[in-house]
Amino acid sequence: MEDSDVQTPRQGAPEPLPPTPRQRLIPYLVNAAVGLVLVGTVSVLRDLFKQQTATDILRVLADAFFVPGVVLICVWLLRRMRRQGMFFGLGYIGTYCLHSLLPFATGGKNGKARPYREWCEEREEKFERQGGIPRAQLVVGLALLLTGVVLTVVFTVLSGGV
Repeated sequence: MEDSDVQTPRQGAPEPLPPTPRQRLIPYLVNAAVGLVLVGTVSVLRDLFKQQTATDILRVLADAFFVPGVVLICVWLLRRMRRQGMFFGLGYIGTYCLHSLLPFATGGKNGKARPYREWCEEREEKFERQGGIPRAQLVVGLALLLTGVVLTVVFTVLSGGV
């Protein structure tokens, strides 16, 4: 049998289908729902429905849109840093400590933690298989942040500032 006759599991696998527009829209809808839940939470915590004047309502709404925008952007940045390998060292320390405490329960070779380079290479391969970082979180976060900035400008103009 020749080497060219041997098929790896990937050679026989069909090409994955490109995502449909509906599949591309789902992450945006999920992040928008999370953002709106955060907007509602901040609005309730800041007593939006007890405000009397339009400027007070605008101030609360500006805060309510600004905070979730910043939170979603920060979470996106953390995910990006994770994919770039910023937290490999922390992950390896955790894995190494777990191997030390529970040597055979964690699946290590003979109860020993793998070397750091081997562990990092495995993590990098996993991230490459997963693909890129979705932009939906960034786009929704920027939209919420921009809404908060516009409401802040409107609030400032109506309250007589600037």
